[in-house]
Amino acid sequence: MDPLSRRRFLKLGTRVGGAAALGPWAASLSGALPPPDLLISGGTVIDPMNGVQGIRDVLIRGDVIQSVGRFTVADIRDARGEPLVIDAKGKWVVPGLVDLHAHVDGPGAKLGLQVDDLMSETGVTTCVSAGDVGHGGGSFDFNVAEAARDQGLRPDTLSSDLHSASIVSPGKARLPWVMSKFMQMGYSLEEVVAMATVRPATVINRVPNLGTLSLGAPADVTVLEMVNKPSVFIDTMENERTGDRHLRPVAVVRAGRWMA
Repeated sequence: MDPLSRRRFLKLGTRVGGAAALGPWAASLSGALPPPDLLISGGTVIDPMNGVQGIRDVLIRGDVIQSVGRFTVADIRDARGEPLVIDAKGKWVVPGLVDLHAHVDGPGAKLGLQVDDLMSETGVTTCVSAGDVGHGGGSFDFNVAEAARDQGLRPDTLSSDLHSASIVSPGKARLPWVMSKFMQMGYSLEEVVAMATVRPATVINRVPNLGTLSLGAPADVTVLEMVNKPSVFIDTMENERTGDRHLRPVAVVRAGRWMA
């Protein structure tokens, strides 16, 4: 039996097509750059796959990543004028978040949501409909997660199990909030970013360089703000934990398009 047959109805809420093609500028990046369509400027980039963490600018041309480095608008201006600019100063710029377990609207999907409409709220640019481990409305218990952590059983991926009931639950089953809960449990920002980008993208294994900011990767980018204020986190068993910060998406780019 085909090992995927049990999940033949699996759908990727976004990009499942062929590989993102490298543009004609790929070979010339060591020299002059053709003008990008979008510049994400001055944020702190975290790209776990490439070991990048620091203040960088992200250049996007069409629907792929053109370059990551330090640039000014003057560096890339041409006769067409200036690119669209997202000011990310003081924010975290990461590959578009990848949610391995959500409920996407479709035939027979009683709990499904129009995930594209929630992109700016969740920061998620790629999701799997009905994958295997998530938060949801009844699937996440701090006591279990903390016991697993203490025994060295650390998660490889995080997901939301977002659906029409969990989205309005006290647990706030949105991927950035789930990431924040694991930060409250002692996981670093870098760890939770990896758990919500390159690692689930590797599991999906559909699009080369998904979940990264590599040259020619899909131009899916999430800009996150670290909100430094007291935060109360509730699991699906109504257990509470308190923290002093949480993540909030402030800009999302999907296939090179700023999703306002």
